[in-house]
Amino acid sequence: MTISSGIRDVGPRLLLYQASINDLTNWTYLGPLISVPGNYTLNKIWSGSLGYNFEVSNAFSLLEKATDGGDNQTVHVFASLGTEGGNTTLHSSPQWSVWIKGNLAKTSNGSGIMNIVASGVADWGDTYALNSFYDAKEDRRIFYGWVKEAHKNYGQRAFGYNGQITLPREVFVQVYNNVINIHESLSQPGPWTLIPNINGTYTWKTLGVRPINEVIKLRQNSTFVRLMSQTFNQTTEFTSLNVSSSNFEMKANINISYNATAGFVFRRSSNGLEYTTLIYDPISEYLILNRTYSSLIT
Repeated sequence: MTISSGIRDVGPRLLLYQASINDLTNWTYLGPLISVPGNYTLNKIWSGSLGYNFEVSNAFSLLEKATDGGDNQTVHVFASLGTEGGNTTLHSSPQWSVWIKGNLAKTSNGSGIMNIVASGVADWGDTYALNSFYDAKEDRRIFYGWVKEAHKNYGQRAFGYNGQITLPREVFVQVYNNVINIHESLSQPGPWTLIPNINGTYTWKTLGVRPINEVIKLRQNSTFVRLMSQTFNQTTEFTSLNVSSSNFEMKANINISYNATAGFVFRRSSNGLEYTTLIYDPISEYLILNRTYSSLIT
């Protein structure tokens, strides 16, 4: 069993306990399973921050499966962590949802410690406090998260609530073979591990995330529409996609110059005063959801 914690001004700790086989209320402290300095990060761009305190932590193992590129043999050990107080340069919230992959080592007192070999962000949005369980029937690990959605007063009045639970998602070991390490960009530590191959390529492994099949089945009664390609040459030019449904899934390819931005406008009112934009910026490599004008309620 684990308990999420942190030491003030020192760093976060995931504490490992052992329960008596005959009395689950009798716990023995074994030591910290994860212990890092405050604001630790494996990669400041891709790994997020482990902050100064852990919350809602999950430690679990996953078998890499052939259906996801794996060998059906290798087992990986992960931990999902809610972290507080970390660097917010790349993330506007002081709370991160992150994951780490580690190698377990035995300590002198017979306990264990996880040495971090990969670390990534579990959700780049507002989702926090991810919790999971093992679905034995389908042999999968399912995660739920809490979307804080700080609507800043106007949104709370518009929606009548604040916060929600995410749709269930499955995590798995994603394996890609014969990967070329262009410009040595994958040589740095991050949310991946690399195994060199004889032919000069690499086998690349990370923690994958996807909707569970039950969520995917919600698409069964949907209508597929293919739209013609559009070309835009002006800054504010756009065209209507004539989508009237409030629920839809969109797949798009955008070809833009490096110093330009492009994206989509959703839920635009007839007078153009209410709308939400989703813009991709190739320079920062950010996908930006702007809800500044999503509601006129003040």
